[in-house]
Amino acid sequence: MSASTETVEMTRLDRVFPQVTRGLSEPRVFLKLDTQGYDINVLDGAGDSLPFVTALQSELSVKPLYDDMTDYLHAMSYLNRKGFEPTGVFPVGGCDGA
Repeated sequence: MSASTETVEMTRLDRVFPQVTRGLSEPRVFLKLDTQGYDINVLDGAGDSLPFVTALQSELSVKPLYDDMTDYLHAMSYLNRKGFEPTGVFPVGGCDGA
């Protein structure tokens, strides 16, 4: 398999949050993060919106899969400081030791 590079547009969650929650007087949001190791960066861009996130799902890899990705222990500590705690831990990849 060969590696490739994709260019994507990035926008802070705080910028789009008012639009996606328009019409909700008290939004209670479930935030699913799938950012290839950059979940902390996304949450850093959610400053004013984060209090409306009542639950989130994050994929934290025990083994680093991407360059410069956040270590899972650091990510769990960060999430805890933001008021989130784990409700479950589930394997995503195979268990073949690879």
